Amino acid sequence: MLSTLLALACRPAAAQAPAPAGHAATRGQEVARIVSGIIGFTRWPGPPRDARLCITTPAVSAEMLVRDISATTPLASVRYLAPQDARLESGCDVVYIERVNEASRANLFQRLAGRPVLTIADSDSGCLMGSLFCLSRTGASPMFSVNLDAIARSGLHINPKVLLLVRKQQVK
Repeated sequence: MLSTLLALACRPAAAQAPAPAGHAATRGQEVARIVSGIIGFTRWPGPPRDARLCITTPAVSAEMLVRDISATTPLASVRYLAPQDARLESGCDVVYIERVNEASRANLFQRLAGRPVLTIADSDSGCLMGSLFCLSRTGASPMFSVNLDAIARSGLHINPKVLLLVRKQQVK
């Protein structure tokens, strides 16, 4: 059964005409805001704790992302791991997948399926393969998609307000 995807635009309320030199930094901050928001609206089974963030390697823009996320979201740890590393299955609460080939990505999603791991892929195709959230950087503002089937199987509790928040921002 094909996963149900909701494409949601996430636009900041502020004007969207940053200086060209600051555009990449602003865009990176917007992506970090989205990722921080997703993490903040997620609850894992068991007692509350700070999330363990893992980033698949090679990671191109992850350093700025981690810096910006850490400024607003408490993280227990940050690790950079290869997609085939077994620690992604047991030592991570959040897995951010940036640049991973299709075969490795499919294998990773297969290994993480049904586990309480929040997966955020840096491409739309990731949601078709099994990621819970997928970013798209093709438009003026970052967007993300939600794979409701994968969320339902993950055992994570995602507050529906994350969807309402994005919908509210679309109206602005």
